[in-house]
This record gives sequence, C-alpha cells and structure tokens, in this order.
Amino acid sequence: MAAEDGSSTHTVAFGTGAAGVGLVAGSLIGNSRRRAVARAAATPAWRSHQQIQMLVTNQRMICPAWGRQLHFDWTAVTAFHAAPAQGNVVFEFATAEPLLVHGPSAAMLAVYATWQLRPHPDFVASPPLATSPHR
Repeated sequence: MAAEDGSSTHTVAFGTGAAGVGLVAGSLIGNSRRRAVARAAATPAWRSHQQIQMLVTNQRMICPAWGRQLHFDWTAVTAFHAAPAQGNVVFEFATAEPLLVHGPSAAMLAVYATWQLRPHPDFVASPPLATSPHR
C-alpha cells in the first residue's frame, strides 16, 4: 500500500520449488508496483484542475469550485510567483495548498496581487513604473 508521504509496505513470500519461485516473483512484482505508486503519490504535482470564473476583491480571491466557494484572503498569502508570459500566477499559503491561476487574465491578476501584497511605495518605485513617462 502506498501512503500520501511516499512510503509503502512490502510483501515477502517464502516457499520451495515452483510454488516458491512463483511466490517470490509475485512478491517482487507487487513490491515494484507499490514503490511506483508511492513515488507517484510523493511527487509534487497540480492534482486538481478546474476552469472557473474568479472574483477578486481588495480582501480576497473567491473561486467557485467543486460546488462551493473557496476563499483565499490576501492576508493569508505567504508568497506568490508570477509568470505573466506563460499566463501563470502561483499563490502560496501557510495553511493551505498552493493555488495556481492560469489563463489570459493571469497577467492582470499578477499586477493586482503585486498591488495588494507589496507596500504601495515599493510598487510605484519598481523599475518599469519608475521610468514611465505617464508618472
């Protein structure tokens, strides 16, 4: 059996003659499969994908998913990583799994997240904005 942490249990079989060889072969195959399942369970991956419309406010992001409303407060975000060229923003939380937002609106969300999560003087002083002719 594979556990969520990547550990697994192993079976050991003993016997004599053809039955013993069969038991050992079966044991090796079973153990190999369990190790593969355990490795897959331990590998970090985005496991749940859903196409949604997200509501973003000055307090939180609200995502209708799996028949309920998921709330992600800005104050709970511990880090975020924006890749606007790839259409991705990843938000990390201390008490929840990371949230990946992907799509054409991800670049705009990255700008808004920066505005929400960084002190405003730092936001305006960032190199692209500091050199803007529109300031």
